[in-house]
Amino acid sequence: MQCVDRRHARVRDCSGYMEEVGVDKEFTQATPSVDEEGQHGRRYHHHQQRHTNSNNNRQTGDDGDLTAEEEEEDLLMHEISLASPAVPSLTFQRVGEAPLFVQSPQPWRDCSERYKKSIICSVSIVAMLASVIVVVLLVDFVAFAPDTSRQNHEKEFLNSISRDNIDKHLKYYTSMPHLAGSKEGHTQALYTIDKLKEYGITDVRAESFPVLLNRPRERLVEIVVPASKRFVATLTEPPISQDPTSSHPDAVPTFHGFANSGEVTGELIFVNYGRLEDYNLLETLNLSVSGKIVIARYGRGFRGNKCWLGEMRGAIGCLIYSDPHDDGFERGKTYPEGPWRSSTGVQRGSVWRGEGDPATPGWPATVDGPRLTEAQARNRSLPQMQGFDPLPTIPSQPLSWDDAYRLLAGLAGSPAFNADWQGGLNFTYHIGPGPVQVHMKVDLPYDYYTLWNVVARIEGSEEPDRVVVIGNHRDAWGFGAGDPSLGSSVFLEVARGLGVALKKGWRPRRTLLLCSWDGEEYALIGSTEFVETHEFLLRHQGIAYLNVDVATSLAWTIRASGTPQLQRFFEQVLKDVDLPRDLANNSKQRTLADVWDTGKLEALGGGTDYVSFLHYIGMPCMDLRWTNTVPGHGTGGAYAGVYHSNYDSYYWMSNFGDPGMKRAQSLGRAWGLAAMRLVNEPLLPFNYVDYANAMQDILTRVKTMQSSPEVKSAFEKLDAAIAAFKKVALATEQECKSIDTSNIMQLRRLNDRLSFTERTFLDPRGTHGRANIRHIVYAPSPVNSYAGQEFSPITQALVEKRFEDARFQVLRAAQIIRGSAEFLKGQ
Repeated sequence: MQCVDRRHARVRDCSGYMEEVGVDKEFTQATPSVDEEGQHGRRYHHHQQRHTNSNNNRQTGDDGDLTAEEEEEDLLMHEISLASPAVPSLTFQRVGEAPLFVQSPQPWRDCSERYKKSIICSVSIVAMLASVIVVVLLVDFVAFAPDTSRQNHEKEFLNSISRDNIDKHLKYYTSMPHLAGSKEGHTQALYTIDKLKEYGITDVRAESFPVLLNRPRERLVEIVVPASKRFVATLTEPPISQDPTSSHPDAVPTFHGFANSGEVTGELIFVNYGRLEDYNLLETLNLSVSGKIVIARYGRGFRGNKCWLGEMRGAIGCLIYSDPHDDGFERGKTYPEGPWRSSTGVQRGSVWRGEGDPATPGWPATVDGPRLTEAQARNRSLPQMQGFDPLPTIPSQPLSWDDAYRLLAGLAGSPAFNADWQGGLNFTYHIGPGPVQVHMKVDLPYDYYTLWNVVARIEGSEEPDRVVVIGNHRDAWGFGAGDPSLGSSVFLEVARGLGVALKKGWRPRRTLLLCSWDGEEYALIGSTEFVETHEFLLRHQGIAYLNVDVATSLAWTIRASGTPQLQRFFEQVLKDVDLPRDLANNSKQRTLADVWDTGKLEALGGGTDYVSFLHYIGMPCMDLRWTNTVPGHGTGGAYAGVYHSNYDSYYWMSNFGDPGMKRAQSLGRAWGLAAMRLVNEPLLPFNYVDYANAMQDILTRVKTMQSSPEVKSAFEKLDAAIAAFKKVALATEQECKSIDTSNIMQLRRLNDRLSFTERTFLDPRGTHGRANIRHIVYAPSPVNSYAGQEFSPITQALVEKRFEDARFQVLRAAQIIRGSAEFLKGQ
């Protein structure tokens, strides 16, 4: 076990300390040997009943202490069986502690000889018949009685969500910068653990893991030629008197996560937003970026792709700045008078396109596991790196527009090609290259730091081995009021609301995991390592993942992205959450459904913690937030004005982002209600007719792209496969309406088909050479990791005019979807 003992310090062993605060050391997986099987068989049924009682005690606050013999027995009961998804035989247990993933209690017991004597058996039969009669009468009554208990618990939860509590948590989380791997990050992990336990969730644990990160030591950007334009960039964000935390002595310096260290000098060339189409336009005009330093503006794509596209074309360095046209004074009043980015605001962020720990691509980051060196993690040709993105090889640095002004003003050459290339500064933009030459020196040493996932577990009462996960990341590039601390505050308030329901008798049917991730900002590290660590169990037990990242941002509409089978379910959730009156624009707006921007779940792409759950292991997923769409500038709204800067503070949020925490409160109600229903409903509320319709709509759009006769012919196969899937989905929809939910085995089989059909859309080979991005219907775009790309293998092949590969991908998709239909049908 390792932890951090000072700000930005290296990891050290602190197993003893973690024992003191009640955080676990490690998970244990084991399979009993043949010799052990006899011992286990004799103890198994007694252990299962005692374990169930123990879990019930934990949920109600009863200590349920074990005897020494029982503790020894627990140590023997560690099993794992890689059975099919429909077989509930998986366990995953911590030594001497309740498992995170468990095996369902079996509904049968062996009879010993002493219970087979004739007299006792006769009495037993009579008693059994009487019991059956009573049960039948009760079932008949319950079948026609309204489920008032569930409704009451939902109402208790909704009423418990407090704006004041969210505000208190936000003040704490934003009181200090909490970069991944820092001392403050560890402190906030312990705070999160303490609050979860305080709220009545007794099974709370931390999972720690060492990962490779970089930290800034030296950064320099200056104009060196011509001498008359000599200039040294400040690379800082000065304090603002109205914002108390902006003068914090430990504010995170401006830098790019996972950028390479380096010192380079070269001509500067402007590449607009640094998109694929921008680089392609330069190439058509014979303007090469090779041997030059590129300068791009933020927006319309992931910053890592801007640097990577330049690196692939021979650029030696990359600068990225925030243009006032995109998130500054052209949008409105700037901070602190308004919410938009000031002249000195700087957007930090990662520039690596991968996910997880870069030193453990595709396997869990553990203290005793294999690891790559920093140099190996940059080596694309290394066998262990096949299918994974290497770390960047060029230096990069973020800039404010105040620093970028002199650099851009010093460029000559062709003027901006069109209005899309003209930014908001008060001169005509030129492309270059030169005549200015820029010298940049970036020293970003890499080392191993410990991250902390916090996982709270509420065990299911009937299906403990079926798991719903909700998650939010905790780390930030600074104080992180919007990204992610308001979401973290809502997360804790949701947990408190669930604790209130637990104290009043609520018991979820399935298990609920509440996960506070670490390291998301660098590369979705916490959630990715969690999935890699528990991959097989999540594949067999995971029902759905519900994510909140940026909870709200001076927004007027709800925006939700998700897999289509959740569409109708989420519509109903929003209809059942009242819209606060002080958020309604008119009398017709009464529920959150009335302010859902599109009324449709958008396609999931990348950039936040659902990526590994959906794209790698195929769990149904949803991401929820308040947002505000700015035409041509994405869905960040005014929050883009302080995004990833030191000004993303409590002052900004309480004055501009969400004064009074009213949006955060309503989002917490919807998030928690969705989780409660997914763990409570006997029949999972998934509808694959919506999925089939979504795939048909996507294919219709893809067909409009330029292709070849061979591709068009192959589309007929894919059309037929989707039609076959829809036919099965319609039949399954009718089956869901007619199923007898009292038939436990029938219900279980149907639920597993509904839950695990999402897995069948995965291609085990990965997509676009990405081993960890396997979903063929939804995936992050290979040239913009934020954006979702539908039928990505087909779409990207058509974009690049690789028609032979496009035909292959169409036929492969048809194969996969036919297999999906077969699985959903269950025969």
